[in-house]
Amino acid sequence: MLVSERLILRPIEEKDLRAIKGWKNDPEIKKSLGGFSYGFSEKDIISWYKNRPKNDYRWAIVVISTKKTIGFVGLYNIDQISHHAELGILIGDKNAHGKNFASETTNTILKFAFSEMNLHRIYLYVLGNNIAAIRVYEKNGFTCEGTLRQHIYRDGQYNNYIVMGILRDEYEKNTRLK
Repeated sequence: MLVSERLILRPIEEKDLRAIKGWKNDPEIKKSLGGFSYGFSEKDIISWYKNRPKNDYRWAIVVISTKKTIGFVGLYNIDQISHHAELGILIGDKNAHGKNFASETTNTILKFAFSEMNLHRIYLYVLGNNIAAIRVYEKNGFTCEGTLRQHIYRDGQYNNYIVMGILRDEYEKNTRLK
């Protein structure tokens, strides 16, 4: 379990699956996420929960003051030789949008990844039109490493996929400046 000023990141539990299924199937939320372009059945969500790779970390994001689960976050594709991992985050509760929870979650995960896991690099993929998410990642020290042009087809148009990353020394420098 990880704790920040306003949030607890705890392992995802079976009781979280209904909310996760709802978020992953919400048309408005899916528009901002590159990897979730199709619907998820209950069977899909259970499989995602039970069959995760052993070296993935997945947490539910819980607001301390309300005890409400508002999303989930994970470190995926962890490479212990090259010391890198992929970050994925979803604030699924629309009432929690715009309240800086994504940034606080990202910072908490980066601290864990670099300090506790001894990782060297964290990377992610974000849709080019997801300006709010790009701002969150930039605020936390990520830089654009490249663009997969017209990589995602959704709602009748192609969208760019932006690759962003942060290195441990960049995170440490950014943390010292705050």
